Amino acid sequence: MRQNYRQKLEQTQVYPQLELQFPEDSTRIKADTTDIGHGGIGLSCNKRIPVGREVIVKIGFLSPYQVIQFETVVGVVKWCRTQGFGFVAGIEFKDLNSREHPRLMAFLQQNSPSRGFAHDPNTHPHQD
Repeated sequence: MRQNYRQKLEQTQVYPQLELQFPEDSTRIKADTTDIGHGGIGLSCNKRIPVGREVIVKIGFLSPYQVIQFETVVGVVKWCRTQGFGFVAGIEFKDLNSREHPRLMAFLQQNSPSRGFAHDPNTHPHQD
């Protein structure tokens, strides 16, 4: 029996590495996903990310066939702090919808993760 498109989407996993793009100056930063939810995404990276800055988050999804497909989501950096030899940050998604982000929405619906993103696990959102 063939699985439909929706079932295949629900078997998709988030690829742990992602890319941040800053529209105003074309800067790109590689990062690793630490948490993801309907509100946004938590990540770790090796560069400080300015709080309040708009960012395009390029998220990869690993299909059941081991193919990586990407979706981009616009967000705003809500907090960033040092951790170890790098940085951790929270990005709040803007205008997340199933028409433009079918893989992300299916993943979130299937996995029902935490709030994600912007909640700094140590205290309140802040910047070092």
